[in-house]
Amino acid sequence: MNYEPLSKEILLERGYCCNNGCKNCPYKTENIMAKKFKPHMMYSKAGKGVKANTMKKHLELKKKGWGHTKPKKKK
Repeated sequence: MNYEPLSKEILLERGYCCNNGCKNCPYKTENIMAKKFKPHMMYSKAGKGVKANTMKKHLELKKKGWGHTKPKKKK
């Protein structure tokens, strides 16, 4: 049997990833990133550090301008 891959639009209408490895899956990047995610520290521009334990927390901090490198203290 030959199967036609579902279009990206149809997969978006579904609203979630079925984890079947669909060729055109629009959710692929999010799922791969979530599976590979490891808790790590993130830093504000003022130097405050917070541990991002989940991908959700990481994205919240990133949106606020937090980064992965600790700012160097001024002399």
